Amino acid sequence: MNTILESDHGDRVLDPLIAHTLKGEVIPFDEWLEAEYSLEEEPDIIPTASDMLGAQEARMDFLKRAERFGFPLNDRFRLCEALYGKAMKSPSDDLLRMYCDLACDDGYLLDLDRSVRTEEQDALCRICQERQSSALYDYLSMRKQQSERFRETLRLAATARQKHDALDAAGESLAKEIGDTVLRIIGPKGDCARLTDNIAGLLQLSQNHPALRLIEPLFLYRVLTRHTQRFLRDDAPQFEMDALWRYQRYQLDEDNGKNYKTCLRYLSLFEALYALTADRPGVDAALSLYGFDHLSNLGEFYRMLEHEETSLDFGPQVEDIFLKHPFTCFERGYGDNVMLERSGLTESDMSKYLSSRNRRRVCALDRVSAYMTRNIVELTTRFMDTKATEIPALCEEILSSADLPLAQRPANESERALLLAAINQALMDAQDDWAEDYLIRAGKALIGDDPLQAGLL
Repeated sequence: MNTILESDHGDRVLDPLIAHTLKGEVIPFDEWLEAEYSLEEEPDIIPTASDMLGAQEARMDFLKRAERFGFPLNDRFRLCEALYGKAMKSPSDDLLRMYCDLACDDGYLLDLDRSVRTEEQDALCRICQERQSSALYDYLSMRKQQSERFRETLRLAATARQKHDALDAAGESLAKEIGDTVLRIIGPKGDCARLTDNIAGLLQLSQNHPALRLIEPLFLYRVLTRHTQRFLRDDAPQFEMDALWRYQRYQLDEDNGKNYKTCLRYLSLFEALYALTADRPGVDAALSLYGFDHLSNLGEFYRMLEHEETSLDFGPQVEDIFLKHPFTCFERGYGDNVMLERSGLTESDMSKYLSSRNRRRVCALDRVSAYMTRNIVELTTRFMDTKATEIPALCEEILSSADLPLAQRPANESERALLLAAINQALMDAQDDWAEDYLIRAGKALIGDDPLQAGLL
């Protein structure tokens, strides 16, 4: 029983989405999130006895399912690691449901000592978690179906062979428009008439093969970016169909101007080809977008642009789940920071210290951070294997190894305690990042979004 659905506002917002789901339609995850955001503004929910009992039952069901999979419940990091391993080896619908429950949990499912939340808080957590997990499951299931359909489409496309069927007047006109678009955006020099004729051959190929027609915008893009010069120079150039679908990694992390402009041109070309062909009969526009996003890292480049340069919309990624639901291995947050607890100082004290503009503090934090970054894998591994009683010694060792100059050393014991607490927190954050990376890769494996697992690399 879910009391959120008993409010009139909840009915108005969620009922249409639920009705579509009951009809077998897949509701995009971002639509569920928009509905959820609107519900956050409604009056506070007062959980009933039934809600509290339901929360207990849901939690026990989750723990039993985790045990059946053999997941360690007393170590959240090892749980994420084990979930990733299982997702890579034996993906299943049951595992996907467990993944969604874990990804949308605010902590109550893994509250083993039962000391952090009251029963009322558990009930409220369960109400939100259940709704979000269901929405996430629907969305990831849709992505999984897209992944399976895309791989099957590529398998069928590999059998495509050229047939010399004439294009109608609209097809000929489209071939010329595509040729003009390629020359305008990519800018190579060559025989425009020959390029148009060769593009007409590509349109004939997709016209005669339903699998290629399904992803026609993507098919045209992959051929014309990989064989631009040949299509300008040669008559009816041949190309290897299988090679078209190999993953392509562009240089994104060095913005020397040239890389940025190259990636933007390719993104703009696909956007233009998509606009010209996405509405043609037999084309699955969403599948073409999905394929473009998964055959190169230009989708990542698109997201770096923050939608300023293009109108394409690839939809949320697995990574986006954890922007709204950051995963943590530490149930009590700052309360699990041994050095902060030991010092008697507060979370507010450490926040003020970390945001300080004092030059000595800033330089000290930068130097310690640089040392930890250089050794992050070793330090995080050691931290995860260190008992709570041994964490002070590890943090002291890190501070000593950073070798602060005299002018950067803490001015007093309180400042030193805060620096040690900051080191402890950085280790906790690194462990959380590592766990979250396991969860992201597990999610991709469960829905076939991993290029390596999908055989695209």
